[in-house]
Amino acid sequence: MRFYRYVTYKLYSWAKKRPNATPIANVVFTMSFVHLMHLFTLFVVLNKLLGWHFLVTIDKNMLYVILPVYFILYYFLFYNKKRWERYIKEFGNESKAERKKGKIYVLSYLIG
Repeated sequence: MRFYRYVTYKLYSWAKKRPNATPIANVVFTMSFVHLMHLFTLFVVLNKLLGWHFLVTIDKNMLYVILPVYFILYYFLFYNKKRWERYIKEFGNESKAERKKGKIYVLSYLIG
């Protein structure tokens, strides 16, 4: 869970540095997208391992409903102002070397 807190902290701190950014929305959107890709990957792997010939076909119009609902639910489940402030206190005093290493870890997690 420490790494997950750290990822949230890093994304939030990066978003706060950008002018005209909404850090909360950036973090929630990024993390919800990453988790959506995790679920999709898990589905594909299970499909291959179990030999399912099961493909989910979702109408494009249904996606216009499902995805906003998913992002809104994710926001309400994930965002907690007090908790995020604790993350800032917990990781805010990183050394330069720790910041550099943390940046590599977080980018690897997001890209991978």
